[in-house]
Amino acid sequence: LPNDGLNIDPNASPENVVKTIIKAAKTGKYGMLSKLCNESIDMDGDAKDICNVASGKEGNQKEFNDFFGNAKIVGKARIKNGIAEVDIETTAEGGSKETIILQVKYDKWYLKGL
Repeated sequence: LPNDGLNIDPNASPENVVKTIIKAAKTGKYGMLSKLCNESIDMDGDAKDICNVASGKEGNQKEFNDFFGNAKIVGKARIKNGIAEVDIETTAEGGSKETIILQVKYDKWYLKGL
């Protein structure tokens, strides 16, 4: 893999998972998104959609890019009992806030829901 300046482990922290989502939306390179998902974690539909963006319809990809490509992390992750919450703000849809839920599994963080 070429080093594009973001040589981080996408699963190392809750923030890294979210940064990986935002980066994929900005660049349109979705290869890393599948690493954010773990089948042993009970994910909601939104989380599954993010995991499947690469193989999804073009309209879904555009929506994903618009929403997360204009997002940034706000504040610090809140972590309790192996579950983390990371708040993001996006300028998409006239500006909205979203909380991304992550879960730890064997010291790696994965997407759980939105």
